[in-house]
Amino acid sequence: MDKLDEKTDYSECTWAGAEAAQLRKWRGLTLQEKLKANEEMGKTADYMIQQRSEQGLPYIDPDTGECVR
Repeated sequence: MDKLDEKTDYSECTWAGAEAAQLRKWRGLTLQEKLKANEEMGKTADYMIQQRSEQGLPYIDPDTGECVR
């Protein structure tokens, strides 16, 4: 094995492992970092909804949870 393989944590190469790694990273953030990340995710979701709407593609309305076609 080369040095790269020795440092690689292959337990994160599964769905469960990747989810656990993301949760560990999220827990390590400060409250301010979490609030900023949440705000950025909301902006990204709004942008994606706008783009799908403009292209005439279906999307999920965040207020009602209904599929808009």
